[in-house]
Amino acid sequence: SSVPMVIFDPRRGPKSQLPVVVSKPTQLIDLFPTILESAGIPKSEWPKDLDGQSLLPLLDPRSSSRDFTRSFVVSQFHGTNLAMSWFLIVMEMPSDGRIYKLVQYGTGMEVSPQLFDLTSDPNEMRNLALEESYTDIVTVLDHELRSIVDYPTVARDVASYDRNSFRCWKRNVAGDWKQVIHEKNLRWTP
Repeated sequence: SSVPMVIFDPRRGPKSQLPVVVSKPTQLIDLFPTILESAGIPKSEWPKDLDGQSLLPLLDPRSSSRDFTRSFVVSQFHGTNLAMSWFLIVMEMPSDGRIYKLVQYGTGMEVSPQLFDLTSDPNEMRNLALEESYTDIVTVLDHELRSIVDYPTVARDVASYDRNSFRCWKRNVAGDWKQVIHEKNLRWTP
């Protein structure tokens, strides 16, 4: 999803400076390292294994966007009462600069993936995943997604956890679980 963000630092130059619009894919986990760098905290004091990347190289017009090394972002969702997990990657393709989004559901075997060209279809109306001319893009994005998260294994683990949570809830629910399960605002979590 797209989350609009405005970063303002009055220390970064005159008020007449034009705003910088960033179109590269970024993540909310990039905020923490951005704040650390803005505060002048040396990188040697940053937490090890920090997932995010500072956005400051993208905000400084004198800096090269090469200073921002990540070319893609990933996300995943696992919710209570959800039939299966989903995983996505948004990546700017170096070949043409277009931004694509690939969504994989479950282990990737239960449901066909979705692929959107966010550059020309920001509202995600046309699924390109099954079109032959986009096979290579699906392969590249899926490879990059798997480099970050082994989504088939994670999806199986989450499904197992959800099944076990449901069984526990069913054993502990007051009344007939087949009736209770239809109540509004139900959560299985014991």
